[in-house]
Amino acid sequence: MINGWYIFGATLLTVNLLWGQKAPRKESTEVEDIETAEQGFLAELAIHSSPKGKDLCLKKSVACVGPDRGEMALSLIAARSSRASLIALAGLVRFKVDGAYGEEYESYVMDKRKAIRGILLSLHPDELRARCSQEFADLARSCKSALEGVREEMVCADSRSIQERVRELSEAALHEKGPDR
Repeated sequence: MINGWYIFGATLLTVNLLWGQKAPRKESTEVEDIETAEQGFLAELAIHSSPKGKDLCLKKSVACVGPDRGEMALSLIAARSSRASLIALAGLVRFKVDGAYGEEYESYVMDKRKAIRGILLSLHPDELRARCSQEFADLARSCKSALEGVREEMVCADSRSIQERVRELSEAALHEKGPDR
């Protein structure tokens, strides 16, 4: 009888340990994925703003083979509906996102309109501007020559623009239509 309880207890403990380790790992992997996607998105915006990056594909076609890094980053952030992903998606308003990226971003936000509206309304434009400024400074410091000629204001939205974009997106989410741009 004792051997049976011992085996049962050891099995239960093993299952609990293995099961218990997966949840935190999944959560930390998601956070890491989001951080990597945000860094990739910022890098893509900066590269496309740089004089060297504008004609990179023309000079070295290998640099543009495969899927677009910015689109992949947006897709990865928007793929989940977890709170962390929704906060990250809403927080991308800190970047100057226009053109194809802007349309794609708005589409992802509108797909999650009910879940993300409250998060959009809770954003602090000045904090987001400061965050973008720090992220850009870190990127520029680590990639000086590649980002020569790129200025922060080319990549980061100002506080007023962030506030306006949040207003547009949250109103569109409320009325279930995309923002007029």
